[in-house]
Amino acid sequence: MKQSINSNWQFYKGKLNQDDLENANKNVWEDVNLPHSWNKFDVMDDQWGYYRGEGWYKKTLFVNPDWKNKSVYLYFEGANQTTEVFINGKK
Repeated sequence: MKQSINSNWQFYKGKLNQDDLENANKNVWEDVNLPHSWNKFDVMDDQWGYYRGEGWYKKTLFVNPDWKNKSVYLYFEGANQTTEVFINGKK
């Protein structure tokens, strides 16, 4: 069975540490759906070039209790150049 998780993500443009991730009120997260291009408006601002720094996405997934003791896979497409995935704070 396949299930899309493209809707209802949150995005933060910039660097974060573990404390920032756990304290959602500390930073302002933008509500987005995937696919999402976080530098598409850079061409329209007054700064030269495109932002090439960090960007963070987060999402709460609700796992079906029937999946307990079964293999569940997350499949990501189009995750640009460098991507790290954390689940419950673990890489």
